[in-house]
Amino acid sequence: MSKDERTSEHARHIREQAQEALRRGEFDLAQQMLEKGETNLAEITEKLRIYQAELEIQNTELREAQLTTQRALERYTAFFTGIPIAAIVVDRHGLILDSNDQAHQLLGLRTSHLRRYFLRRLIPKEEEGRLHQALLQAEEKGRYIVEHINFIRSDGDAFMAELHLARLPGRDGNTHEFVCAVVDLTEHIRHEMEISLAHDELRESEARYKILADYSPVWDYWLGANGQYRYVSPGCLEISGHQPEAFMDNPRMMDQILLPADLSRWIAHQEKLRHCRAQEPHCNMELRILHANGEVRWIEHECQPVIGKNGEYQGRRGVNRDITERKRAEMQVAQISMLYATLSAVNQAIVRIEDEQLLLDNLTRIAVDYGRFNACVISLCPEPGMDPEPKSFNGLTPQQCRSMPLMEAWQTINRQPYIYAHRDAPDAPPLWQTWARRNGIHTFGHYPLMREYRLVGMASFMSDTAESFTPQIDRLVQDITEDFSYALQHLALEQKRRATETALQESESRYRSLFENSHSVMLLIDPEDGSIVDANPGACQFYGWERIALAQRHFSDLTTHPSAETGILPDPLSRERQDPIRDVHRLANGELRQVEIYTGMIQVRGKDLLHAVVHDITERIRAEEGLRLADRVFQAAAEGIMVTDVQRRIVAVNPAFTEITGYSAQEAIGQTPALLRSGKHDESFYEVLMQQLHDSGNWRGEVWNKRKDGTLYPEWLTISVVRDDQGEITHYVGVFSDIGQVKEAQRQLELMAHFDPLTGLANRALFKDRLSHSLRKVKRQGDTLALLFIDLDRFKTINDTLGHNQGDLLLQTVARRMADNVRASDTLARLGGDEFVLLLENDASSSNIQTLCQKILAVLSDPIKLNEHEVVVTASIGVAVYPEDGRDAETLLKHADLAMYQAKNDGRNDYHFFAPDLSAGVLERLKLEAALCGACSRNELTLHYQPQIDLSTRHLQGVEALVRWMHPDLGMISPADFIPLAEDIGIIGEIGNWVLREACRQMHQWRRDGLPVPQVAVNLSVQQLERGNLVIQVRRALSDFNLPAHCLELEVTESLIMRAPEKTLSTLQELKSLGVRLAVDDFGIGYSCLSYLRRLPLDRIKVDQSFVRDVGGGTSDETIVRAIIGLGRSLGLETVAEGIEETRQVEFLLREGCLSGQGYLFSRPLPAEDLTAQWGERIKDQKHRTH
Repeated sequence: MSKDERTSEHARHIREQAQEALRRGEFDLAQQMLEKGETNLAEITEKLRIYQAELEIQNTELREAQLTTQRALERYTAFFTGIPIAAIVVDRHGLILDSNDQAHQLLGLRTSHLRRYFLRRLIPKEEEGRLHQALLQAEEKGRYIVEHINFIRSDGDAFMAELHLARLPGRDGNTHEFVCAVVDLTEHIRHEMEISLAHDELRESEARYKILADYSPVWDYWLGANGQYRYVSPGCLEISGHQPEAFMDNPRMMDQILLPADLSRWIAHQEKLRHCRAQEPHCNMELRILHANGEVRWIEHECQPVIGKNGEYQGRRGVNRDITERKRAEMQVAQISMLYATLSAVNQAIVRIEDEQLLLDNLTRIAVDYGRFNACVISLCPEPGMDPEPKSFNGLTPQQCRSMPLMEAWQTINRQPYIYAHRDAPDAPPLWQTWARRNGIHTFGHYPLMREYRLVGMASFMSDTAESFTPQIDRLVQDITEDFSYALQHLALEQKRRATETALQESESRYRSLFENSHSVMLLIDPEDGSIVDANPGACQFYGWERIALAQRHFSDLTTHPSAETGILPDPLSRERQDPIRDVHRLANGELRQVEIYTGMIQVRGKDLLHAVVHDITERIRAEEGLRLADRVFQAAAEGIMVTDVQRRIVAVNPAFTEITGYSAQEAIGQTPALLRSGKHDESFYEVLMQQLHDSGNWRGEVWNKRKDGTLYPEWLTISVVRDDQGEITHYVGVFSDIGQVKEAQRQLELMAHFDPLTGLANRALFKDRLSHSLRKVKRQGDTLALLFIDLDRFKTINDTLGHNQGDLLLQTVARRMADNVRASDTLARLGGDEFVLLLENDASSSNIQTLCQKILAVLSDPIKLNEHEVVVTASIGVAVYPEDGRDAETLLKHADLAMYQAKNDGRNDYHFFAPDLSAGVLERLKLEAALCGACSRNELTLHYQPQIDLSTRHLQGVEALVRWMHPDLGMISPADFIPLAEDIGIIGEIGNWVLREACRQMHQWRRDGLPVPQVAVNLSVQQLERGNLVIQVRRALSDFNLPAHCLELEVTESLIMRAPEKTLSTLQELKSLGVRLAVDDFGIGYSCLSYLRRLPLDRIKVDQSFVRDVGGGTSDETIVRAIIGLGRSLGLETVAEGIEETRQVEFLLREGCLSGQGYLFSRPLPAEDLTAQWGERIKDQKHRTH
């Protein structure tokens, strides 16, 4: 051992001794050692020097170690407090020793909880076992993770977390502590649920797309970047005739079915898409494909390249649509346009060309060049009865034309086109089938050509397409053919005209004297075809035609004989006759004249012609018919007619004379009119009659006569004088009618003019007359009179409910009761409707008036039996007294009316005397009525909407539409004020329909603005339900505003339902068939039958707010509400509570099973814009949560 080692060993020994001495509390070790001589001072000094150096070294190392420890502690503290995860330090028993800010925020820990809370207080009791095992595992293994463990915050909210435990060395080196990291998994779980939901929606979207594609009539496809089809929809089978698998197996399938003319465009289109590196707009092109059945079809191709995120081409998605019919229609339109051009060109050729062959050649050329037919042939018969021969053709060679089987068509055609729509048609003649196939023709049509009303040939049109002869094209081709016929007719007429001119020149000298000098109507007619060869001036003057024009006409143009339509002469004119024949001829101005025709045959230039002399006998026939008509009129006249000679002896009477007087013709003829005298007129009456008759030639007036049976009757008599050509009187004609019924009718009209036909009381006209008379009388005498204006209360309700027949019966009963209780000197009148007025002339004192009013009210208050119904009606009476309340009829009526309205305002069933200070309130009511009548048209009505709430979730279930009236002067008027007024004046139905339409319009507006209000409830009135057009109004409102029916709920009151149960049931069932929802409003305050309610197609019942007001406090209303909820449950109906204002009401309703309600607790009724502002975001959030 070296010296240094020995020194070091000795120093160590001394240190151990020193340490031991320090433990024993002995601080004089050095002194003891010196005293014992165990060491010397020099040695001790040396050793102390060495020991001091070692201590300094150790001290330096200790300071460095302390600094390192301090830095580590600072880093740990910074990490522990700054880590974004909740961290807690616990001991082996779970006592919380420390925690960071994140733990405070997540778990609600505070500094006061340290060393007082155990970790198990932060988890549910059922998780304590897992926590204990986790601490044991962490102590054994150093670390441990607990997945998905529940934690509870200090406020009681639970959340799912992941717990990481790591063991830390204890302060004494043995006792362990643990750092716990709590990872909140709430967002993680939510994200996982969102991802899962997104995957589900993606799968559903893919399934929907596949269904749409599989069942779509179009041809969808997806072509990958490698040129292989990834999807082809079933629609390709209908369009191409090939299965989708054919395209999946053969990527070149599309190239193979395209027509060669379109293949190059298709290839270029694919190449362009293949090199596309950016999203481009849809590309459209039209292509032709060959269907599997051999048919050529047009398709519209639309596609778009699919570009990846990195810009790489990933294929394309596309769709093919069958547009064959559209293309056919376009081609047909083009062909029709060309045919119109053909018509124009044909007409120009007809006007321009006079040579027949040149014209025919031009017509066939035009048909091919303009009409786009492949060929056109015009065939004509050389002579009548011969077969047709081709006269002109275009588009065919002479050999093709000669080989046409013309006779096969000619034997069938008869003034109507004979068309073979297609050469392969089952009914197509074999010869034409063969010829058409040989010459490349698909369709052909043959149309008749007419000249001078005879079939002279046919025009044939050929085409190489199958759609050339549609009905519309066929009509145009017929028009073209008719123009061809017109051209032939025009040429024939022109030739005939020239021939006629020649004939006229040749025969002018022979027939000039006969034709020119005779005033008779003369015609020369060709008997073979009925054409007019010549006409004389007398004929031109008679018929109104110029000579040449008349000579160019056919006899059928003049006659109305049925055979004229055949184009041949009537049989009587076809040969020479001695006796005349009668006919009716038409003049140039359209006038018809009766004629007699004498005929004879003459020969002109070797040709036999019919010479006809025409005599106008129209006036003679009219005179004959006039005589016959006069006789028929005489016999058939309803008035009696008597004809006398100048000695006034009866020479003729008609049947009506006998019917009225009872005297037959044999009994009357030879007698004088004195036979009928009644004795009610003296001789002077008859003398004046005869004098006037001779002076003026006629007399008319009322006369009383006597029948054969002795009864008197009034008659209206007209006597006329008949004179001969010299002006001498030859006869007298008397025409008379029994006016007994007329007189009775006048009496009835007089009665109807002054009395009400329903009640028999005086009407308005008679009342005004008597009132004016009475006013004049009391003014003279200085007396008084009173006017009572009586109006039945709520008569309109009874009338609308029970029907007009019952309403009429009620008015009759009321009128009879009042008439039985007034004086005969008083005038009781019905002004109309349910308004009566009573005029008191004598003793119109105030006490008498009051007594009478009370008496009338009493007799009216007794029940009235109306068939099976018994009703009680009351009245309101207004009283105006002359002269205090008015000095003229109009003022008195007005003031009595105002007083009556005041009685109604005071509660009805009362009477009121007019007072100026009371009229102001009545006038206000009248003004309010007038203003209300125009409120709808002036847009013064508005709707407020009160939310209907799900009581458990506070979500919006719908709104109830409530009408408000904003008067321009009076401001907002309460519905309680104007709704009863609207019912009284009968416009509640109009307001109800406005509310219905406005509510539907607002719902449409909300839906369009993205605010999905589930439904709107609208109240129905009596008038709407009873008028019969409610279903029509609801259907129209839903249709006009495109509102689904389930978004509309209609509310009817319980009492309204029971007014007319069967009619109401029928109406509600019709409404339910539309799909709208139905509810009973104010349930519990009316009366209804449970068995009847079961039959109603209802969805909800609404508990009236009068019952809801006191629930939740142990009142009797709770029993009623509980019963209504139970009733609704048993009927399968939802229950809605109205008027909820307090939370205790909600709690009671939820306990009893009523889940819906409305009231001020949730919201007052709001205008639409306020509802949108207050509930808009909540409704959208509600919709988002439900999805």
